Amino acid sequence: MTNDVKDEIGSSVLFENDEIKVWDLQVEPGKGHGMHRHTNDYVLVFIGDCRLRGVNQDGSTRFEQDMHDGDTILRTIDGDEDIHDAVNVGTTMSRNLIIELKKPTS
Repeated sequence: MTNDVKDEIGSSVLFENDEIKVWDLQVEPGKGHGMHRHTNDYVLVFIGDCRLRGVNQDGSTRFEQDMHDGDTILRTIDGDEDIHDAVNVGTTMSRNLIIELKKPTS
């Protein structure tokens, strides 16, 4: 497993202010975004249907599941950071918005 971990948690930044940063993440079928680091809590909002696999830094599978248009998930960071890859194991483009919360949720 590669040691390259990037800080970019999405494909591009759509908006940023002192409280949030909104990322657009698009992953082609059969591709991964690459190992990346989350240091802040974040909300995922899926656009369209896809099948994703979350892969931990050690290469183990975190989850694999179908995601549906409008699915929304809050992820809280327990500890300093969360490192993983998002791999599109489906046949359609995976797209979601990631709303990174710059202030803790609790």
